[in-house]
Amino acid sequence: MGLSWVDAAIGKINAKTSAGEVLIGLVHSDAIIKTSAGEVEIGVAATNTGKINIQNSSGDVEIRIPPTLKSTIKGTVTSFDWGDLVGDEIKSDYLVASKKSGGKVNFSCVLNGGGGIIDINVSMGELRIKKVLK
Repeated sequence: MGLSWVDAAIGKINAKTSAGEVLIGLVHSDAIIKTSAGEVEIGVAATNTGKINIQNSSGDVEIRIPPTLKSTIKGTVTSFDWGDLVGDEIKSDYLVASKKSGGKVNFSCVLNGGGGIIDINVSMGELRIKKVLK
């Protein structure tokens, strides 16, 4: 329970909380991030080629991505909105392909030809993919 905060993670990171936030300024390698009833906010280093896995139940996820990152971002956002139209579940500064069916939005985004995998699963929350220039 509580807040997990890291300014920069050079090596592999495994962060898990219940009823707390996970804030990581910059991820340089592999990361596993799991939380429930909390926010996740991370920045990804432009040189990161590792695998990042984010799972959040009942909370938003914000991931900050530099425009030079070679990556494939994919996953699912589940909400209570059971329509088939994509709404506000995903807000992205990058082009994201998405398909909604029965409250689940499956999405993918290939940046600069692809590379390290970023797998994001959000339940009862919003996903924000932000472009950063740092």
